[in-house]
Amino acid sequence: MILGPFECEPEVGVFGDLGKRMAELIREIAIQLKMNDHAWPYAGAFVINATRVVHARALLAAIRDPGELGDARPAVYGGGNLGALNATISRSAGITLLRDLGKTVHLIEQLSELVQGALGPSSTYLSDCGQAQFGSKWDLHYLKEYSSAADKAGYQIFVQACRVSMLQLLRASRQA
Repeated sequence: MILGPFECEPEVGVFGDLGKRMAELIREIAIQLKMNDHAWPYAGAFVINATRVVHARALLAAIRDPGELGDARPAVYGGGNLGALNATISRSAGITLLRDLGKTVHLIEQLSELVQGALGPSSTYLSDCGQAQFGSKWDLHYLKEYSSAADKAGYQIFVQACRVSMLQLLRASRQA
């Protein structure tokens, strides 16, 4: 976890009204991810941390009971939602967790866009950082960290959704 600024980013308070919107999103995301036990004054660092937490929380779906049986019925080839099969996935603790994470990912992306707008290549907020961290270099470093974390989180959500769905369908096929 990055508890301080990401490469000398300023606190959200320096951005005025934009900073207030950032702080609102940080609060909302922190509550949803149960990260609200810490003050998060740096939006860029928070985005990276929150995205890493999404990845970790998606792993929790693997240890949850896949829930009730899904429904799998034969269909005329090509007529089912899975080719020759019509499948229905039941709502389970794992699926609910993954859906909630998906909603949170949307908020994280909104916050990331605000961060990039405020601290991107034309930003004057990073002028105290020196040439090594200024403007487009900061943005590139941020995007590298955020993109890597987002790819891992998205992959894990997808893998776990497939896993839970497949387990439900396999359980249903056992009874067919």
